[in-house]
Amino acid sequence: MSIALGLAAGVWQFRSSLSSAGFTFDATGIAPGEDGWSVPGVLAGHGHRTAITLGATVTPGDGSTLAVHATAEFDRRDLGITAPRFLLGTRVRITVDAVFAAPA
Repeated sequence: MSIALGLAAGVWQFRSSLSSAGFTFDATGIAPGEDGWSVPGVLAGHGHRTAITLGATVTPGDGSTLAVHATAEFDRRDLGITAPRFLLGTRVRITVDAVFAAPA
């Protein structure tokens, strides 16, 4: 599974270091986790790659949909994202909310 992440939170307004904020996440597995699912994979962007694990929960919808909420944290420096430390901490939290629908 590959997910393209469009990260547009306030911290991403440092456009000098994020001129093309194209990040991808390639999952390498999935397993039951503490409160849902654990999805390890590789987050890539800016010519760098770092291993992260998404913690995900799945909520059934109306019978033809599933809602997925996933989060992970990483050190922004692992992806070459630079900014003065007093402006931006080193830890970045990613949140993905997605709804999947069955084919019509």
